[in-house]
Amino acid sequence: MVDPGFWNDLAEEFGALLTTAAALEAQYTYILGSGRGEWKLSGASRTIRRQFEILAIRGASALPNAGDSSLHAWLEALRLAQGYFTFKLTGIEQNAEGIEMSHHYADTIPRVCEPSIDLCRQLESRTREADFLEKKPNDSKSRLPLGVATTVHKTDRLKMVDDFILQCNLGSDAGLRVMKKHISLAVGHAKPRQFQYWQRSSDKATPEDDRNFRRILSMRPVEFVALLREKGIVPPGS
Repeated sequence: MVDPGFWNDLAEEFGALLTTAAALEAQYTYILGSGRGEWKLSGASRTIRRQFEILAIRGASALPNAGDSSLHAWLEALRLAQGYFTFKLTGIEQNAEGIEMSHHYADTIPRVCEPSIDLCRQLESRTREADFLEKKPNDSKSRLPLGVATTVHKTDRLKMVDDFILQCNLGSDAGLRVMKKHISLAVGHAKPRQFQYWQRSSDKATPEDDRNFRRILSMRPVEFVALLREKGIVPPGS
């Protein structure tokens, strides 16, 4: 795990770049079933785009579960961390017989320096907390990785869920974005009510809810995604 100062410094550098790159955006295109989308920076000069790419590669090198240190890896982390990012159908290719073939999707991250700053701050906060817990004596639970369920105080449940979702999305495939509804569905609830009760530590959440949701949150991200596919909650190729 990198030093918290790494993320603080990187956020500051993205902030400095923002003053001259406010219009810089990242455009994403994806062909359904291809397994990997493509990113392109636009809205700024070549020099500005290159400066952003250098910072992004530095950030990607420290991402958990990123798999590689590249501009693509950093922008994928931004895409998966943002709740508002969606795939918009932009076109459908047809063969000579008029049969639909490739489905093309796209979306854009505007002012891409801003979400980069946000992600750095989020990772800085998690790293500082992990360091603090690691240094606490006689606390074996503090050594569990972020997102792993423990018998922490009730007020930590929302953060525990957010950490788990972030970990899943940072290592997720290009076509899948894990959301809170997936946790509820994985437990077997068609509606999110019981999960919402549990997150708020409501008396309406049962002991069985507590066991089930903690079991899910104790899974490794790759195991959880595999479970979603096994249960048919997400398509096998997503």
